[in-house]
Amino acid sequence: MYLLPFSAKSSDSLTGLLSDFASALDDERLSKGSLASIAFTLTTGRRHFSHRAAVVASNHQEAARRLESLANDQHDALALRGRVSPGFVADASILARVQALGERLFDQQATKLDELLELANHFIEGGGFPRPIAPKGVTRIHLPTYRFSVKEHRGTPMN
Repeated sequence: MYLLPFSAKSSDSLTGLLSDFASALDDERLSKGSLASIAFTLTTGRRHFSHRAAVVASNHQEAARRLESLANDQHDALALRGRVSPGFVADASILARVQALGERLFDQQATKLDELLELANHFIEGGGFPRPIAPKGVTRIHLPTYRFSVKEHRGTPMN
């Protein structure tokens, strides 16, 4: 199972992102990418905003179904959504636990469901993720569902 974290600046933007990502998981844009690489990309190298969602899933179809449910404001134990409280500060003991869990975040055999849910809840409350080391075969990939990624910006050619 993998943890897929999402965030946006507004609730409406998050709803659109969740719906777009669910569609992308069902079609060719992301259906061929490994769920581990998708989770790794979502977890690393991104700034997380105050409106957040997290899904725990073991395959593309399960992730898509949970994301669509969250987009429609239907939550369950493996699909969470919330907003970071102003002034959130993570407790030092929680940060140490998150660091330990994050070190094996993408090792499917070592990560248990309750640990993924602990990380998901930490993320929804306002926490981040430690910089994980990707296991063999897991890499960052292009995610076409972020609206800014479809725009091309070309500068004026220099003479």
